[in-house]
Amino acid sequence: MHYLITGASGLVGSTLKGELQKEACEITCQSRSDHDWEARATWVKHDLINDSWFNCALKPVDVVFYLAGQTSINRARENPLFDLDSNVIGLIRMLEYFRNTGQRPFIVFASTATLLGLNDKNPINEAMKEDPSTFYDVSKYAAESYLRQYIKYGYVGGCILRLANVYGRSSVAQAGDRGVIDKIFSAALAGQNIKVFGTGEYLRDYIHVEDVATAFICAAKASKKTNGNYYYLGTGRSLTLNDAFSRVITLAEKMTKNQVKIEHIDFPADAAPTDLRNVTIDMTNFLLATGWKPQYDLQSGIEYSYLNRST
Repeated sequence: MHYLITGASGLVGSTLKGELQKEACEITCQSRSDHDWEARATWVKHDLINDSWFNCALKPVDVVFYLAGQTSINRARENPLFDLDSNVIGLIRMLEYFRNTGQRPFIVFASTATLLGLNDKNPINEAMKEDPSTFYDVSKYAAESYLRQYIKYGYVGGCILRLANVYGRSSVAQAGDRGVIDKIFSAALAGQNIKVFGTGEYLRDYIHVEDVATAFICAAKASKKTNGNYYYLGTGRSLTLNDAFSRVITLAEKMTKNQVKIEHIDFPADAAPTDLRNVTIDMTNFLLATGWKPQYDLQSGIEYSYLNRST
């Protein structure tokens, strides 16, 4: 089995690579940057927007974990053309490569649960209508639509995972407005007070990055059931921002003895509409299709990820 991971140097990509290296398989990792030689993984320096896949000398691929793209809501608003190129055109270029080479890999595409916008019902599931409310969500929904069309015509197989809030380790490739839980922990370790917009009573479903990685693998292995479908991915349990941040702060205080407080401040004028959402994920359909279950709730996840971290 030959796996291709796009965006392999990112938070989910690097974790997924580590999980796959436990299996007997071939792994190719795409990144825009150079990487040192690594056992059981071949790195390919490739810009999804500007470089041609035909120049990569890529061996036939069985499964693609498509994690590449830009993930900043703020950057998408500031530069919609860059966002479109990163999240839609880059995907189409890869899909056209597979169509023209006659390959039909199974593509597991990373999307976002924020496609529902400011829904007023919880838990959320696949029966609810999408209502993208940011430029970023619009581009992700467009990318999903193109992928579904290629699947419909039989050019590739694939499915879509719409992710809740991912945490578990930091990555230099993360956008500045992503990985909030990991950034809160780093700030608390440094003794910095934590600023929270508004009341902090908005609900979020936090999913550990290792659970996300295993979900991608399960989606591919259950391809006969998942093909052509999209799924929301979370834990099914939500916490308010206040509660989640307090748990992270408490853990950091145990490690450093630094006393940290939560400070509530007004939302900035350019806050994303989705900052006001309340989210709990119903993963029933994905569980039934794949048998996957999350291993961590937020408390056990932050303890596993951070408790032995060097300060």
